Amino acid sequence: MNENQNPSTAEADHWGKVCLDYLEGGEKAPLPEFLQLLQDPRFCATLAGYSIDYGELQSLSSEDGDARVQDSPATIEAAFAAAVGVPCDAIGATPAKRSGVRRPAKAGASSGRWNAALLAGGLGVLAASLLAGLFVASRHWGDAPFRPHVARDADALDAADRGIQAVAWSGQVMVDGKKVGWDAGEEVWLRNGVVVATGGGSGLVSLRYADGTIVELASESTASFELRGGQKLVDVEAGFVSASVKPQPAGKPLKITTAEATIEVVGTELAISRVPSATTLSVSGGQVRMWRSTDGELVEVNAGEYAVASTPENGDRSPEYRAFDLDRCPDQWVEDFEDGLPSEWNSGSWVSQGLPDGSSGGVTASKSLDGDDFGVATGVDQEIWKRGLVSIHEDSVLNLRMKVSRDDFYHVLVFMRGRMHYEYQEPHRQRSDWTGKWRTLSIPLAAFKRTGREFEGGDDFEARDMTPPVLDRPIYMVMVSSQKRDLGLVIDRMWISRDPSVTEPTVTTDVE
Repeated sequence: MNENQNPSTAEADHWGKVCLDYLEGGEKAPLPEFLQLLQDPRFCATLAGYSIDYGELQSLSSEDGDARVQDSPATIEAAFAAAVGVPCDAIGATPAKRSGVRRPAKAGASSGRWNAALLAGGLGVLAASLLAGLFVASRHWGDAPFRPHVARDADALDAADRGIQAVAWSGQVMVDGKKVGWDAGEEVWLRNGVVVATGGGSGLVSLRYADGTIVELASESTASFELRGGQKLVDVEAGFVSASVKPQPAGKPLKITTAEATIEVVGTELAISRVPSATTLSVSGGQVRMWRSTDGELVEVNAGEYAVASTPENGDRSPEYRAFDLDRCPDQWVEDFEDGLPSEWNSGSWVSQGLPDGSSGGVTASKSLDGDDFGVATGVDQEIWKRGLVSIHEDSVLNLRMKVSRDDFYHVLVFMRGRMHYEYQEPHRQRSDWTGKWRTLSIPLAAFKRTGREFEGGDDFEARDMTPPVLDRPIYMVMVSSQKRDLGLVIDRMWISRDPSVTEPTVTTDVE
């Protein structure tokens, strides 16, 4: 990126749309994209210009009585407050329900505070702050200002400031709007009040509280985390979030909020997906209570159930608000790519040439959407996050019909919610025998081992304790990755079956 080069016409048009969507408080601009663009000084300059224009329009509208602008969910008042670190209430705004900044008071409550001095002086400060990349694009409970966010070890934070620990991550992860570059196995503590976002593709982060409660964000997700008086508060802006919650103190349930609902958890396992105007809660253990924001109605969701809280748009009728039985997660799964690459997949490119006889579709490894790693990875949508991709049993086997053009390291990973990530590494002697040849690799799920340096053996797969996936739980993502190495990996078919005869990894050459 050349910081002195003007954006192209297409870039400028897109940036303008992102700026307006954000300033107007809409759901059209994904927050991860907005936060990523803030790393580009040229975008910050564009945003500063739009913010000034928007503030002037707000000021004029307060004189002309244009209620449509006065009632907008985000104004330059909130943007100014966020940019210079002043609590919004100090200039007459009230907290936003769903915007990354704060929602202004209704028409007439604060319009008089927009005087010429604020526009002339304050907006100039705002523009300078945005150009410096200091815009705070996140909301939190209460009026305490945001604080620096990362410490490399627990001792670097006072106990009162220590919020949550990052214990696993992949792809692009942002903290308070800045991309992080943590090293594998590093002990990373995040301060109380932090905002965490994941990018598209393989973006993923697992966060752990001191009591062992795990909250996990899948790709394209944003949430903020706060501890207040011993109570855990999580606000989900967008995306896919799961929680494995240890028993909480009496009267202090873990509280999860979205624009559409407030959810209280005493101790259970659950998953939440949030798309514009709808929050879906699914529960795999225990009971969770959810209150709908529009009317305060309560629904109790038990293990094996889900419920949807939504805000109707354009007069459309809201889905029925009650607990429904979850569809049973299938115990077998297959993808043959005959109809192309599924739209939700995170990485991989569809191919139709150079495949085994009778095949018309396959996938070749490509760089992930948010990094430099090569691989093939399934993706997450609302249905998969709610129910799972496939459930695991004692005789479950992952099969890959594949070939590589050169011999080097790769590994196969499966992901369960709740910081349950497992991998299999093929021995080098087995890889080298089949370079350039089609083969079917069949791996019992029992041969997978839990990932993470905190487990015995750490990064050494052979030395690591055998900790296979938990039975009767769903996998939500499968990945084959060669990290930064391009091995020319091509997969013709991948599937999970149940076959008690496969008790150890095997290779067959049933295709040419």
